Amino acid sequence: MRAPRFGSFLFVVLLLCTIGLKVFVLIRQPDTGMRTRLNLRALLTAQGFELEPDDAEAEPPFVAGHAGDCALVVFIASPHGWHRYLLREMVGPGDTATFLYDKARYADQPVWSTWRVNELMGHRMADKPVLGVRASSACGETIVPWAALIGLSSTRTPAARAAAR
Repeated sequence: MRAPRFGSFLFVVLLLCTIGLKVFVLIRQPDTGMRTRLNLRALLTAQGFELEPDDAEAEPPFVAGHAGDCALVVFIASPHGWHRYLLREMVGPGDTATFLYDKARYADQPVWSTWRVNELMGHRMADKPVLGVRASSACGETIVPWAALIGLSSTRTPAARAAAR
């Protein structure tokens, strides 16, 4: 009779330890979507875009604005590819739709490249932000700050830097 009690006690202790570890990791993870969104807002404002009011509750996080007739929406896509269809639905005739990741532009999200395995916790997390961009037909290649946006997509997230240590 004594063995089942000890086994149950050990199971409860292990369960509490693993839940505690997961809660600790979740609390320590920075809000990379917020930081990337703030960087996007600063970049587009500096490029002369008038931005729409920020919606901190939006999913996925996005920044939208216009410069003259050029309308631009940049959102932070899930590294798993969940939001790639959203970009396709946003695109109208003549609009440009592209994904930016790790210093490159893609017509479709490179899902296999946009996540990596976090060995310690077994979670999949983005190494760098994946940006989905919809630019209206009036934007052209010269109005949209593609080089600067691509630069934001190649910056490692704080969570990825911490995991690499």
